[in-house]
Amino acid sequence: MGFEYKQLDQFQTMKQVIDFMEKRLQVLLKSGDHRAVFQRVYLLMTKEMQQRLSSDFFRDPIWMERVLVCFAGFYFKAIDSYKNGSPCPPAWELAFRRAG
Repeated sequence: MGFEYKQLDQFQTMKQVIDFMEKRLQVLLKSGDHRAVFQRVYLLMTKEMQQRLSSDFFRDPIWMERVLVCFAGFYFKAIDSYKNGSPCPPAWELAFRRAG
């Protein structure tokens, strides 16, 4: 896949996460990788959360953005670990294996 995720603090904003997700989705789609389905859903959810961050939906949008960015980092790390044959969390491993 050409988009290795190096560290959990690589991203600081939702925009950075969304840009990376969009690029990764295109790579998955182009290669016919079935994990593109989950990537697309996660991207849509992330875009929705970004809209809510700027709409007073959350009491503390700065904190919530940090949580969302951090969680995305866990996802990126898991998908790259699975791709490289390294251990990843069992729930992610099962999802990636089933998608394959």
